[in-house]
Amino acid sequence: LLHANASLALWNRVNLNLDVPVALFQSGADPSGAGFAFTSPSSVDLSDLRAGLRLRLFGDYHDPFQLALSGYVWFPTGPSANGSFVGEGSVRGLPQIVAGGRTDRLVWSLNVGADLREQRTFAGVTNGSAMRFGGGLGFLLGDDRALQIGPEFTASVVLDNPNSTPIERATNAEVLADARYRFLGDFEAGVGVGPGLTSGIGTPDLRVVAMIAYTPTVQKAAAPTDTD
Repeated sequence: LLHANASLALWNRVNLNLDVPVALFQSGADPSGAGFAFTSPSSVDLSDLRAGLRLRLFGDYHDPFQLALSGYVWFPTGPSANGSFVGEGSVRGLPQIVAGGRTDRLVWSLNVGADLREQRTFAGVTNGSAMRFGGGLGFLLGDDRALQIGPEFTASVVLDNPNSTPIERATNAEVLADARYRFLGDFEAGVGVGPGLTSGIGTPDLRVVAMIAYTPTVQKAAAPTDTD
């Protein structure tokens, strides 16, 4: 999957963002059994487009504690036929509360939200709306704090009809070990690698994420001059 992302900050308080994902390579073994069968996808496909908004409620960029409200909406732009992995065929949303902070050598973030989507049953496993959790910790290294390394964790638990599905099949959880490096002032490159921890549908055996971005730095305001 290739994600083209863009975001725009307004008034130093509101962030608008857009994600356009494209599946560049897909392959599979046409699985069947237990009452289901489908042909695995094998073509380049546009996935579901995502639009987002984040409103900062408390804290500034360099503060150790910050709080925001965030929300994402996915639009059904990708194919959703049986066997597709890139589209759901319906609008879905994710409102979140996001907390985070930054110190001289550390950045951190936590989020919790409700993943609102249609209920579906696949191979006897019920999926639908879920509680989603995430967090990350980054250590800033070097004299210029250009290198950031640390872990990241995401998890979700299905809320729709949870008693009919074993908890391990209704839970998605995974971790990533991340590293990113800032170069030429306003550019960043990074990579994350980590395993899935549960057997919930959609949990990967292994996920690898690589990114390159243009992200202008935010300079810390200078202390006011003592006019005495």
